[in-house]
Order: sequence, then C-alpha cells, then structure tokens
Amino acid sequence: MKAHLKCIIGVLCVFLSACGGGDNENKAAMQAVPVTAVTVETRDVPIYMQWSGQIVAKNAVDVQARVEGYLQDRLFKEGSQVTEGDMLFHIDPQPFEEELAQTKANLESSKAELARATADLRRYQELIRQDVISRSQFDSVRTEQATLRAEVKRNTAAVETAKINLGYTRIAAPITGKIGESMYDVGALVGPPSNTVLAKITALDSVYVKFALSEKEYLLYTQICEDQHRNHEGQIFNLILGNSREYPLAGRVDMADPEINPKTGTLGVRLEFDNPNNILLPGQFATVRALIHTSKNAVVVPARALLDIQGSKSVYLVKDGKAIAHSVEEGLTVGKIVIIEKGLSKGDKVILGGLQLVRPNAPVQAKDASYPDKEEPKKQKESAPAFPHQSEEG
Repeated sequence: MKAHLKCIIGVLCVFLSACGGGDNENKAAMQAVPVTAVTVETRDVPIYMQWSGQIVAKNAVDVQARVEGYLQDRLFKEGSQVTEGDMLFHIDPQPFEEELAQTKANLESSKAELARATADLRRYQELIRQDVISRSQFDSVRTEQATLRAEVKRNTAAVETAKINLGYTRIAAPITGKIGESMYDVGALVGPPSNTVLAKITALDSVYVKFALSEKEYLLYTQICEDQHRNHEGQIFNLILGNSREYPLAGRVDMADPEINPKTGTLGVRLEFDNPNNILLPGQFATVRALIHTSKNAVVVPARALLDIQGSKSVYLVKDGKAIAHSVEEGLTVGKIVIIEKGLSKGDKVILGGLQLVRPNAPVQAKDASYPDKEEPKKQKESAPAFPHQSEEG
C-alpha cells in the first residue's frame, strides 16, 4: 500500500514539473523580438531605363594610295590631329611627270595631224565640187580627218588622266580628325593593285553610340511616351562611362532600326553625342541611361522589406507592438527601393531588419531605421540607378 502511494506521489510530481516547464516556454515565446523598422514615406521617384552601349565613329576614313609608286615622304605625326586638306604623303612623282609629258607630246602631234587633214579636206571639198576627184577619194580624206579628230580627243583625255594621276602622288587628308599609325614606311611600294591603306583618320568631334533594347523594353517605353503624350524623338539620353561617371553632354536619337531583329529579339538604336574634348573614343563601352518618367508622390519601401510568399508580395507592419503580415502590390524597383502600388500608406511602419526571427502576430520591439538609399547618398549619386523592372507576377 505504501509502495502504491509512493508511485502516485511520484507521478504527480512529474506532472507538476512538466506544467511548470510549459509556463516558462510560453513566457519565452511571448518575449518581444528586436527588429528595425522604417516609416513608409512618399517621394517623387525618377524612373530610368538603361542599356549597354558601344561608341562607334561617326566618320572614319581609310587613307589609300590611288596610284602605284614608292613612298617619298610622310608629312604628319602619327596620332596627331589633322585638318581636311593637310598633306599626308608624297609618292615619287617622276614616273607620272614623264607620263604627263609623253601624253602632252602625243596630243600636240595629233593636233598637227588634224590641222593638216582639215586643210586637205577643204581642198578636196573644192575639187569635188569641180568634179575633179572621185567621191571615193573625197570620202577617204574626210574619214582620215574624222579619225584624227577622235585621236586628238583621245590624247586630250590621256593628258587629263596623266594630270590626275600625278595629283594622286600628293595624298591629302580627306576629313578632319585624328590620324592613326602609318601602315608603310618611306620607300615602300604602295598603291594598286592591292589598294593600299596607308593610315586611318577618325573624326571625333561627335560620335555615335549604338545599343539594343528588347521588345519588352521597347513596348514599355512607347507605352510611357503615349501615356505622357510626348514624342519619343525628343528623349534625352545620358552616358555612364567605365569609371562610373556621367558624361557631361546629353545625346539624342540619330536613328532606330525599322524592325525588330528576329534573331535577337531586339531593336537597334543609334545615338549621337557631341565630343568636343575627345573623351569618347570608338570601341569604348558605356551605359546608356534615359529618364523616361517620374512617379509623383509614390509610396516607397526598402526592397529588402518585401517578402515573397508563394508568389504573393507582403510586408510585416508594426501595429500595437506586434508584427502584422500585410499583402501589398509591388510596382517598379528602382535601386534599393520599391514602389508600392497598393497596400501601404505614408506613415505605416514596416519591419526591415530581423525578419528571419519574426512570426505573424508575435510581439516585436522596433527600432527606427533609415532608408538604405539615404545611408549612402554619395555612392547613390555617383552610381547609375538600377534598371527598373517589374516582378514576375507584375
């Protein structure tokens, strides 16, 4: 009997001990979780689109030798600025001078022959009227005179060609720009039949920037233009260079392809930028950026405050000291912030840090935090805004 009583008492002790442990666990579970939270604000948010672009020359010309000969002089400094008409190369002119002299001599000879034949023709015209010579004799003299007239024209053309070829021995800059490396040294044989390229001149006072936008980006851009009742041809574009700095001058559309490339699904666009200081060089890569819209009084939250639960976007609000799960409709993401289309109002308090410890309706101890784009204003100013995109669901 005593043994049975001891057993009952032991069971009761274990039960009471278990109940006391449960109370301790509930107390621990109800302790407030430390979190950081931001107060929802509204602001004007600039919406940018940006693409990878490459700078290409607006005007680049190969300097070629148009006649064959030996290079006699090079009259420029490689890598220097040249002006249209500046003399660049001399090809040995002697063979061409001799050719010109020969063609002139041939021309003078044919002119003399033509003068003799013309005098003969006048004489024969008188004789044919007097019926002293036969028609065949007269025709022969007239044919000879016509042949010599054609010979004079041929030799005149040959003289002009020789003059042109002699002129080709003096090679001038066809455009104003920066000239590159000389491909041949003085004394080298250049010119046809190989169509020798002697150097290349690139005009840098203005340049093109080429980029391509996807079909989705094109439709988004045109829709925004239509909504704002503005012409896309007046759109201003900026360049972010490789050092993350913005090029000081804006560019405008020079042309756009008339159709989407079916292989890449993109639309090619070409911009033109003034380049007075020759900062932009063909071959450079840069980020093309365009401000396409400013969302006025937009409700924004830090991007990392947004939760994705089974495809639905939500945040945790701090209300009466508790974490309340709240669904929202996400808009565009710009840098480190997200525009909220529906679900939040200015002044709401949204949990930002400590989200991994938060549970729905659990008590929280919120500490005020700042928006991440305000924490690093200098870095944010120097860097290009991230390309705005919508979520998969949006």
